[in-house]
Amino acid sequence: MVTTSLPTTNTTVARSLAEWLRNSPWTHVCTLTFNKEITESVAVARFHRWIRMLERANQGYVDWLYVVESTYAGRPHIHVLLGNTTHLSNEYISQKWGYRLNGRSRVEAYNPKLGAAYYVTKHAGTAEAWDYSVKSLTQRKETYGHN
Repeated sequence: MVTTSLPTTNTTVARSLAEWLRNSPWTHVCTLTFNKEITESVAVARFHRWIRMLERANQGYVDWLYVVESTYAGRPHIHVLLGNTTHLSNEYISQKWGYRLNGRSRVEAYNPKLGAAYYVTKHAGTAEAWDYSVKSLTQRKETYGHN
């Protein structure tokens, strides 16, 4: 894993990241919530377990970017862009998140004209946890991120 050290208090990080991501071939945009009080590290671990389930169903890499935010109540939720998931339905992706285990999920087809890249990354410059893996988007087997 290659780690970049970007300024975490600069909102231009979020804007720059969104602009870079906007025209990438993402296929889904998701918001993942939790129905119980959990820590940010548990939220991230559950996210990675969900990605592994999607990769098994996909029979290959799933590209992703997540940003963890906190609700007003202090409970984490995750905004996600997914790529290389064209043949996975919104319903299937949502089902794999699992309401009983985790919480609610909202999954939609990605449309670069609707601003999802900006919405997902709006707090990336100040978020404590965000990361991404774009293995199939870049055709490289490297992961880049900030966490």
